[in-house]
Amino acid sequence: MSLVLQAWRQVGITFDLAYYWWKRLAPEVRELQQYISAEGATDLGRILLPLVRKVRDLCHHIRWVYEQLHFDGTYGGKYLESINVAPKHIGRFDPDLLSKWLPELGMAIKLVFNTYKNSTDEFTRGISDPNYGTASGAPSNFSAAELVIRKTKSRIYEAAWILNDIYKGAGFEEPFEKIVKHQSEKEE
Repeated sequence: MSLVLQAWRQVGITFDLAYYWWKRLAPEVRELQQYISAEGATDLGRILLPLVRKVRDLCHHIRWVYEQLHFDGTYGGKYLESINVAPKHIGRFDPDLLSKWLPELGMAIKLVFNTYKNSTDEFTRGISDPNYGTASGAPSNFSAAELVIRKTKSRIYEAAWILNDIYKGAGFEEPFEKIVKHQSEKEE
């Protein structure tokens, strides 16, 4: 179980880094948000690259936690390897997409960060205490831990989806295109 907890701590470190980058980039993003233009959108794509990389890292790290616990339900090889951490500008500026999703980005990053912080104790107990969760009707302590992981993963993919639409609106290639497309097909 120490490998599981180590993988979970790695997720936490990556959450901290993603939140750090958001706090550092937020003033520039807010400034560009006030006057959404094609030129500003190009700058936005450049500014948000470190955040794209951290969300990509979160996708990888949450997968490692799933693998350590031998759970299914997270994206594997072809989806994670398809994440484009250096999307090229292709010039299809869509101010409506930017207006819709840019204000949501900060909240999505904060939710990801807070989800991890608020669930770490619960996850740790779910992994280390064989009786954890049974009082609430969970079949096992691992089932309780899996619920925490699924919630965390859901927040990570929500942030990826928002970033993907922001890049699309800014006229760039979609960094999380295959993940978003696959998730959309699953929901239909």
